[in-house]
Amino acid sequence: MVLGMLIIDYMKARTRNGNWQFFGTTGTCKLHPSGSTGVFYGLLCNSGLFWSMRLMKLFSVLSVVRIFVLLGLIVINRINAQESLENIILTAGTVYQDKVGRYWAYLFWQSSPPEILLGRCFAIYAKAGDPSSHASYVRVAVIFQQTDPLNIEPLLRRAENLGEDLAKLEQDLQTLFEVLMPSSSISRAEKVSAAIRGSVIQEEYFQNLLLMTRMHPGVALALGIAYADVLAGQTTYEVRLFDPATETDQGVIGRITLEPGPPVLLPAPGAPVEVPDPTPKGDINVKLRWATPDSLRRLGILQYGFNVWRVTKIYAEAPTNRWDLTPPSPEVLVARAVSVPQHVKRCNNLPVLTEKEFGTNDVANFSPPPIGDPETFYYSDDDGRFRPGYVNLGFTNGAQFYYFVTARDILGRDGLVSPGTLVTVCDRFPPAPPSGVRVENDYSFVGGTPRQYLRVVWNQNTNVVDPVSHYWVYRWTNVNEMHSRAHNPSNNLIAIVQHTNGCVTGSYVDNGPGCPTVTQDLGRTFWYTVRAQDLGACGPNLSGNSAPAFGVLRDRVGPDAPTGSVQIHCVQPQVRYRSFALTNASAPWTFTFRLNCTRSSQQFAWVQFIAGIYDPQNNKFVAMYDSGRLFYSPGEWSREFVFATDSRGRFGNFLYVWPKAGTFDGQVGQLTQPFWVRIEESWLPEKDVLVNFEARLVGMLTALNQGCERHVPVTPDGTRTNIVIIGYPTPTSREWRLYRRVDDGPLMLLCQGDIGGAPSFSCQDDGMPPGGATICYYLQVLDEHGNPSPLVKLGCVSTAPATPPPVPLLSPLLATGVTNNPGMNMTWFCPPPGLERFEVWVAGKPNTVSSNLAPGFLVLRQTNDLQPNPVRQTLVLNGETNTYDFYVFITPRIGPGFGPGPQFSVPCNIELGEKYTVFVRAVAKDGTLSEPSNIEEFVWNPANTNYIVCTIPWPARGLPPLNTNGEFKSSDPNVPLGVMGRYHIGFEAPLTGAVVLVGAVLLTSNDASGVREQPQWIAGPTDPMSLLFTNRSGEKLFPMVLYRYQLSNSMFPNVSGDIVQVSPLLENIAYELTNYCVVYAQGRICYTNSLLRDSYVVYDRLMMNDNMHIFLMFVRDTQPVISGARYKYLLVRFKKNGEIAEVIPTEAMDVP
Repeated sequence: MVLGMLIIDYMKARTRNGNWQFFGTTGTCKLHPSGSTGVFYGLLCNSGLFWSMRLMKLFSVLSVVRIFVLLGLIVINRINAQESLENIILTAGTVYQDKVGRYWAYLFWQSSPPEILLGRCFAIYAKAGDPSSHASYVRVAVIFQQTDPLNIEPLLRRAENLGEDLAKLEQDLQTLFEVLMPSSSISRAEKVSAAIRGSVIQEEYFQNLLLMTRMHPGVALALGIAYADVLAGQTTYEVRLFDPATETDQGVIGRITLEPGPPVLLPAPGAPVEVPDPTPKGDINVKLRWATPDSLRRLGILQYGFNVWRVTKIYAEAPTNRWDLTPPSPEVLVARAVSVPQHVKRCNNLPVLTEKEFGTNDVANFSPPPIGDPETFYYSDDDGRFRPGYVNLGFTNGAQFYYFVTARDILGRDGLVSPGTLVTVCDRFPPAPPSGVRVENDYSFVGGTPRQYLRVVWNQNTNVVDPVSHYWVYRWTNVNEMHSRAHNPSNNLIAIVQHTNGCVTGSYVDNGPGCPTVTQDLGRTFWYTVRAQDLGACGPNLSGNSAPAFGVLRDRVGPDAPTGSVQIHCVQPQVRYRSFALTNASAPWTFTFRLNCTRSSQQFAWVQFIAGIYDPQNNKFVAMYDSGRLFYSPGEWSREFVFATDSRGRFGNFLYVWPKAGTFDGQVGQLTQPFWVRIEESWLPEKDVLVNFEARLVGMLTALNQGCERHVPVTPDGTRTNIVIIGYPTPTSREWRLYRRVDDGPLMLLCQGDIGGAPSFSCQDDGMPPGGATICYYLQVLDEHGNPSPLVKLGCVSTAPATPPPVPLLSPLLATGVTNNPGMNMTWFCPPPGLERFEVWVAGKPNTVSSNLAPGFLVLRQTNDLQPNPVRQTLVLNGETNTYDFYVFITPRIGPGFGPGPQFSVPCNIELGEKYTVFVRAVAKDGTLSEPSNIEEFVWNPANTNYIVCTIPWPARGLPPLNTNGEFKSSDPNVPLGVMGRYHIGFEAPLTGAVVLVGAVLLTSNDASGVREQPQWIAGPTDPMSLLFTNRSGEKLFPMVLYRYQLSNSMFPNVSGDIVQVSPLLENIAYELTNYCVVYAQGRICYTNSLLRDSYVVYDRLMMNDNMHIFLMFVRDTQPVISGARYKYLLVRFKKNGEIAEVIPTEAMDVP
């Protein structure tokens, strides 16, 4: 076997006598045989001037061959030793005997860089005999890169004669080039084609392709850089560059002489040397490197990597083997790996490639650089224990193996086997640090004298796989000392304690030399850590230090219990006087008094007026009037009490009024001082007296248990409030901690801090539960040693929901049953979070409602002074004003007994012909009531059966049009606003929540509107419908229904996409026109205002200057929103016939 090499650069040609001539030099360089079989070619220049050609290191991915293998280059005279090596073409050849005994020639050529040869065409010439034979060369093949699977498949079958494992080839192709494969089901030839075509344009895959050529001769044949044929006798081959266009040879790049017979075995590498690694990275693995002898380096072009073999010590030293003394032949080693795999194993799956070579003198030098190399290793054997399906056959701590190394030739055959090296597998992984380390005061009485020491206690390690033998105990004066000195295991070591089997904990009493004592170290803090030691085969391993634990020799009595108070924001009802006016008389020559109270919140249930006529001459009240409780109806904002008295003798008397109002949760508010006015004769004959009051909710900061026990997170003006906790420390206190418990949840730390000599400290709790809860607060102080005081309960606070309860949406009442057993079904929709149950208000006409309306579903609410049952309400329904006696029922709690929601249903037993009026209110867990739902009416009448039953098909309708052009705008050209959804915090209105803007107009007077108080109003006889946005055709947004759905964002990446209805069908806006006059000394002025009476619409205004402002009209989103979520609204507008006209989407709205 002969290997050949030639260097190509610049222009060159071959002379007639077979020598090479390089133009541009003063002489001729010739390539000629430099020896017999097994010797490579050299390059000589007879001019004495070496042509300036440069060699570079062979590309590392292909081979471990080093450039210094080309020792046959005879360099004479003026050669620049610093010139690099590049543009090398190396040609190698070997023989292989197939299964039927034929010998095959295998030629392989490579270049650096590889692009020199790839994609070129080569001609293979052969002649019988050695290079000196006079026989003529005959072209036997033309080689070029193949991409057609029909051409590749025969080459793969030819490669089988060279030992190619086609199944392994297909597996490697799928692993390395899976991205390039159009399908895993294509043929192996198609896979090779895909790998070649995809790799030539992608560097990372191109390097993998070059790797495949050295492992699989079939890939080299397909890539056009190898040739294989049956070898009949001694034959000399030439590989020439070939021009297929002109069918001419361009030059010889290599010459090889091969003859049938056993191939040359590669020399054995040096004995493997273990690279020591005492760190955890060396745990249960063996790192090896070895020397590369000169004899192997000289044949480096025929070599591609190494194989590493592992043999159990007992098998290698067996009397029939004694491989510890003489290594086996490669054939025996390979055969034993198949027959006794439990003892002999080839460790590597792929060839082991090396980037650095060692000689026999430096391979075992592990000194720091530059003297030695303690880091480099060629192969790390971990027995593949991290691979799926791994079965350990003895590769454990303390196991001993002999390692052997062989060099692989270009067809993957093993060379001679190196001497073996005995290596012990070491446990280098330290055990886990002990846990649960703590320090206790150890008291004892010896001879009647008390003694106190510090005892270190830890949890013993129970890992049976890596058992612990001892524990090392350390003492430190501070944590910084531990960090600075812990690198040396002997620093601050005070004891080594043996592991005790069967015990959960270990301990050590620090009473040896230098230990802390009461006389010298009282109050001084010491820190202790513990390290665990295991039984490693190559020496014990120490764990890291445990978490430090401190101990102090001291008195452990904490300070006295602290005191404190809890301040909450309490919302209480209040009644205040608003205005006094004279209006047109109801009856001439009679004093008629009209007492009116407007509520600012629907949390007010009723108002009561007590009035008296006071005679100052007789110093007594001559008449008293009591309105009784006047209950507000749903959607009703004001109630009025009218009474009259004869005018005779009343001149000069005084009218006194004591109004008071009550909320649904039982709170009552009234005027601090009564309202009074002198009765004037000038009021006669045609003036009534109108006195306006307002019932409002007022927030204030107050101490807990001072007449208020419920905290309101949001005040009526929309301001968020916090609970303030104030603590007062006791002597010796240095630190405070405040805890809270929500309902029956765990005790959690809320605030903490240093006292620093202050007489008090405070903490604000801003994390109110969204649905309301009972929060209890606990305070504790600690002294300088961390000793705690008793935990003091400061009080418990009931918190209202952070947002109003959602408003239920009541569906039309449905008839059930038959004539002799009629029924109806009440169904409503309401999101259940934060709710406890519902109140169902039912009124009947002409009869009262039965208390057994819905057995198992509804129970009458208990009657008391503040919450009567039934409740009289005056409603305007279908244009008619009527008074109803509503019976208030309560449902079971939301959950298994009533349903989880959000849809709830109650079946009712009713009377035939009775008219039922129903609305629903949600009840939060703290008793807060929502706004009333829409009102539905229902009458069960006997069915008329005298009609022809027919089926009316429902017509198929397409989807309604989507209007995204934003044409609905304000009719005022000065206001460039249109439909938009937003989370709105009122500019002036007491509004915080999600709304959709439906109208806007520019008003030029500050007195043109009022939005701060309820009811909101617009000056003049203004119909709010006139303020709605319109399109170019003049069509208004109403009638409409508002829907919304949640969009994904960073806080909520996954959303349901459900569309939720958030308003009923809105066809008109409820409002009331009021007329009243104010009398002045010069005369009187009369006013007309439009009062908003619609609970689904809200006003706000944005001041532009002292007089001018933009008046805004919104539709409320009646359902709760989630903080941090993003929503989009769909405004569905209807035609006059009830069909959907269009769907108008808004921009996305983010909730803060």
